[in-house]
Amino acid sequence: MAKGKMQVRFTAEEKQMVEKLNEEKVPAAKIAEQLNEKFHNNNPIRKAQSVYYMLKAMKKSSGTAN
Repeated sequence: MAKGKMQVRFTAEEKQMVEKLNEEKVPAAKIAEQLNEKFHNNNPIRKAQSVYYMLKAMKKSSGTAN
């Protein structure tokens, strides 16, 4: 098995923050930066792509997916 990065699941607090900042029209890259600052000691755990994925998953679970 090839070595890869360990996936870190979003916590409930992170999901709430993503939702709030997205409603405020904060760009995904900036949301990722803020999540890393608040929850991951400035380590680059969250990236814009993972924020997009989380938003998509949240929309799908709420039944508002396009």
